[in-house]
Amino acid sequence: MSKRINKKPLKSDAFAKLSQLISGEVFPYSDQVSEYARDESILTEIPLAVVQPRDEKDVVQCVIWAKERGISITARGGGSGVAGQAIGEGIILDFSKHMNQVLEVSRSEARVQPGVLLNKLNEVLKKHQTRFLPDPSSRAKCAIGGMIATNASGPKCFRYGSTREHVLDLKVVLADGRVVWTSEMESWFPELVQKVRKGWSPEMQPLKGLRKNSSGYHLAALQEFPPSFTGLMVGSEGTLGLVVEARLKIAPLPSRRFTRVYSFSTIEKALEVLPYIRKQDPVAIELVDSFILGALRKVDASKVQELGLTNASASLWVEWENELPDDFPDFNGTLLSGETSQKILWDLRSEASKALHEEAEEKGRKPLRCIEDIVVPPNRLEEYVVSLRTILKENDCEGAIFGHVGDGHLHTNPMIDILSPGLEERITTLMDRVYALALSMGGSISGEHGDGLLRRKYFRQQWESLLPLFKDVKDALDPEDRFNPGKLWSFEPTPSLPLRDF
Repeated sequence: MSKRINKKPLKSDAFAKLSQLISGEVFPYSDQVSEYARDESILTEIPLAVVQPRDEKDVVQCVIWAKERGISITARGGGSGVAGQAIGEGIILDFSKHMNQVLEVSRSEARVQPGVLLNKLNEVLKKHQTRFLPDPSSRAKCAIGGMIATNASGPKCFRYGSTREHVLDLKVVLADGRVVWTSEMESWFPELVQKVRKGWSPEMQPLKGLRKNSSGYHLAALQEFPPSFTGLMVGSEGTLGLVVEARLKIAPLPSRRFTRVYSFSTIEKALEVLPYIRKQDPVAIELVDSFILGALRKVDASKVQELGLTNASASLWVEWENELPDDFPDFNGTLLSGETSQKILWDLRSEASKALHEEAEEKGRKPLRCIEDIVVPPNRLEEYVVSLRTILKENDCEGAIFGHVGDGHLHTNPMIDILSPGLEERITTLMDRVYALALSMGGSISGEHGDGLLRRKYFRQQWESLLPLFKDVKDALDPEDRFNPGKLWSFEPTPSLPLRDF
């Protein structure tokens, strides 16, 4: 395993000297930048400092300066990650302040900086009648750099895949300060390519039968001819290099959208019809459960009634683009074909999350995101949901189950009692049981949010057969473990969770 950094004590004026080397801002840690100790996860880690680089040169200077002092660097964009990727004990490199521009747009490609938010990118692209297809729900605050780091996707992944399928090339700063496009890295690391090709075989791949995954290093990218270091870098969570520019594949806007809202008496009934709906070539298939529907009724009962969901305990929201299939499912559903009505629907869904939090907090609970990103083979979804509900009930934390079921991908927000003693132990017990269930079904611990600090214990369990090759990749690109240490990898057998205060 790569060596852990031995942090040297810093003189009081150390960061003042860094400020003189770069044109961006440097903030030694203080209450003024305390928000950088958190992202949207349940975790916290206090950094030494925050740096807001203005350009690529600043990033290079920061990497070299930190290398000389044995300090780690964690890249950060919108800070919207839920697995703790954007927090770290060294320097937080915040790309959102200055390196947040759309640099160039052509008919099929956009060139961007890592700190640009997805919504801002799509606002620019809309003027060109195009869009970036991956669409996580946090689009208003997630940065492209973070999407690349975690191989983010969103509801439309069923048709369009994850971020990796839409990245053409990446400009990265490596651990020694060199700057290179990933399309050129084959000639820089030929021994790594040969080592991975020699050591990897299809039998070693644990995630057979899954449509999506956001865990581990994507070694399959190095099996390609030519090998794709771009594909390897996407999903590596900033542990292999710092992205300073990206070339993205873009696509035309659809002429129309159609959303069909289906009503069911149980989740099981909804999952029974899922195979049929999957065959109708939709863009997205979203499951909403009774917890979400209950929150929606509190937000706008009349709208819920219009959608035919007043008495529903589960619902599937299915979206098509450009045209409906000739034989689309017509059971118990309401068709929304107008842009306004569809926007109201998805805005209502966004408001449900706030309502869920408010309802939980009234009971001294919080919907903590600790088992929120599991993928299982679609044909085992019903079995997974039944077992998951049992685990939640036995751990006194029943909560919302929803997500991108077309891909076998479910988000779960257990309502956890945060006031009772032993919170960390209770969270760990819940995570142990749920991740063991997912792995026993051939599932993945992460579909679109990544491993981060949150899942590093289960990362080892999922990828046991490939850990030596993962080590080869990390050692080749970041031998001193300076980039985002502790993410994916863990240097303790069973590391504790650095929980934030609730």
